[in-house]
Amino acid sequence: MAEQDIPENYIRVGHVSDAHGLKGELYILIASGDTTWIKDLKTLQVKSKKINGDFKPLKIRPHKKGFVCFFDGVSDRTAAEKFIAAEIWVSADLFVSTDGDQPFLSELLDFQVTDIALGAIGPIIDFSTNGSQDLLIVQTKDQSEVEIPFVKDFVVHLDFENKTIQMNLPEGLLQINDKMSAEGE
Repeated sequence: MAEQDIPENYIRVGHVSDAHGLKGELYILIASGDTTWIKDLKTLQVKSKKINGDFKPLKIRPHKKGFVCFFDGVSDRTAAEKFIAAEIWVSADLFVSTDGDQPFLSELLDFQVTDIALGAIGPIIDFSTNGSQDLLIVQTKDQSEVEIPFVKDFVVHLDFENKTIQMNLPEGLLQINDKMSAEGE
């Protein structure tokens, strides 16, 4: 999707995975699997080759690794199927943690990652998952990208004021990324 189509303060959270049932419900798969924020969801942006625009979820409930919802004007499975594979974007304001809460990944974008032994690694440029944990995608000094598991055991200090994460990474973790890149070539 062209970035100019997306409101400035919106972030991509997932996509429409499937039509759900016969009455027009949509199953929205969320990349992180976390749906704690959906209770505050008022509108979302749907972006695809077929459908673009603001939609208000009428009924919404958590389901598997996302949520199921109805949109106004989508009343049967055929209409719902037109939404399959569309990207879902929501206001970043939904993802602001309070002190003591685990931060939302989107809040960590552009944070600088450092390691106790290795020093500065680079900024967080994106996120991913391996199914069991969230991954920070960090751009290194040589412009390559490494995936670092964002797990409590690795985080030494998270500093929101200075936008840094100090980590204590297992020896060889960053080299695993290099080896995997070389094998994929």
